[in-house]
Amino acid sequence: MLTFGCAHVEAWLKYRPEVYLFEGAVAGRHISIRTVQAVFKQACKRIKLGKQVGVHVLRHSFATHLLENGVDTLTVKALLGHSNVSTTARYVHVQNSRMKGLPDLLARW
Repeated sequence: MLTFGCAHVEAWLKYRPEVYLFEGAVAGRHISIRTVQAVFKQACKRIKLGKQVGVHVLRHSFATHLLENGVDTLTVKALLGHSNVSTTARYVHVQNSRMKGLPDLLARW
């Protein structure tokens, strides 16, 4: 498991970026996608992850966890910055176990 020491948390709390959660080398600018990819790759190596995954899995996992915890699709759409809800629905899957508990509305007819 990847853990951060208290020193890392204290340093971030002291720094407190104003625009982006993780700022780049220039204050007020976001970090580059290449930096995100490199940090993610290092973290995967550090935890000896056996699968080849990309950073997009974080976005997908975030959306899936939100949905599994009852956050509505339109809110997830807004958080992910999608312009169309069909984009959100396309790659965010709902667990089959959640589908089993749904009532069969057509059977009532």
